[in-house]
Amino acid sequence: MPGPTTSPDYRLSPPSSRSTEPPFTCSRTDEYTFCAPKKIGGDFYIALPPDSTSTASDDVVQIKTWFKKENARPKRVELPPKGMNVPDHSRVYNVTHLLPPIVVNKNATFDKVGPNCYHAALTAAGYSHLGDRYVDAKEFGYYLTRDWAPIWRGVPDRYGYIVIYNDTTSADYDVGDHAAFNLMGALVFQKGGWAKNYPYEVVPIDGAMRAIDRYWVPRGEERFTGRPKRNYDKFIRRCYRKRTEPLKRTTSSKPKDRNWYLPLLRYYSHRVKRASRLKWSEFRRKRIDLLTVENMNKILDHFSERVGSINPKNVLLSIDDDVAQAYLELYSLSWQYDAMVKTYVPLQKGQERRQLKEIYRKHYVRFDRDFYQELRLHLKLRGVPQKQWKTVEQRVVAKIRTYNPVDYAKYNGAKGIPYFDIVDEAIRAVTKKR
Repeated sequence: MPGPTTSPDYRLSPPSSRSTEPPFTCSRTDEYTFCAPKKIGGDFYIALPPDSTSTASDDVVQIKTWFKKENARPKRVELPPKGMNVPDHSRVYNVTHLLPPIVVNKNATFDKVGPNCYHAALTAAGYSHLGDRYVDAKEFGYYLTRDWAPIWRGVPDRYGYIVIYNDTTSADYDVGDHAAFNLMGALVFQKGGWAKNYPYEVVPIDGAMRAIDRYWVPRGEERFTGRPKRNYDKFIRRCYRKRTEPLKRTTSSKPKDRNWYLPLLRYYSHRVKRASRLKWSEFRRKRIDLLTVENMNKILDHFSERVGSINPKNVLLSIDDDVAQAYLELYSLSWQYDAMVKTYVPLQKGQERRQLKEIYRKHYVRFDRDFYQELRLHLKLRGVPQKQWKTVEQRVVAKIRTYNPVDYAKYNGAKGIPYFDIVDEAIRAVTKKR
């Protein structure tokens, strides 16, 4: 995926040539013509070829089968919409309401920093709990392996498949370079990347990678080296169908996973989700304090030790779903937050030291409601009686105030203060005193 943009308010408009293109992207098979709109809020249609023996009820049964929806109620239209190229005398149906909400609502739109191709594919496939955030390859691989099965060669593409693109020969469950959601007639729904210049769009299944490159924007060294050359014919695609039941596995979850990690992972995810909704100007003022970001990363690192690095996907598949998904969500959100920092608050060359000190001075730690909420969660998990919380809090705050935040700004990526040690020492001191 492209690296973070350095322009906080950059927006790329679609190529001007799009205004002269037909209003629909259509794909025709022997059985039907499927058409997707190229404008925001447009309707989707499916046209059945002329057949004097077919009845309206036959059409409904067939459309239900294609879209895998028993309660489907396709709406017949008398004439094809203007600009939609279908055979004469076709029976045309509006099928907008049969498609996933993200396809209908997001098609032909641009989004904020964060949502990417994996998010678009999974959300279209029904994973609504993902919200509107970035989905890391590790998280995508978890769901793909657990819930989806690879299609053997020779099986035609069907509605509802997930399509993976890779520029090299890959094994099953390799998440590849890109993912999309398969619609009808060899058309896929996709988003090119996490940056704001990539729109949600419907494109031919074999032209997905070429379509993404239409919106390529040079970043970093690419501004000097130019557009990278890509061999579109080299990309291999693999299709996956939804399993009737998730992959069976043996759970290796420990009590500590659920009792300790789960509350912490969910708490930090909540904090990042709040920040991810901020606009550029708001983000500069209301970003997460750096101490909390450090704590979040320490929790992720600590849990990563449990997961290991030999084959983390298999380990995550064996952990309790709630814990595994909470970890993967925070893992993805932490990446999105980092991308937002680099996008919204880039350090300017030659001024890094001064700007970094200013960020730490303003945002390293704020003794506000969020600070105490986080601290009390740690005290609760450590089993500290609530009547002792105030005394422990006072010790923790007093100790943290002895640290000069600017000292940690001397080097970008400093590890920060030993927050967990400070909390543990305060608890021991209070317990001993009592």
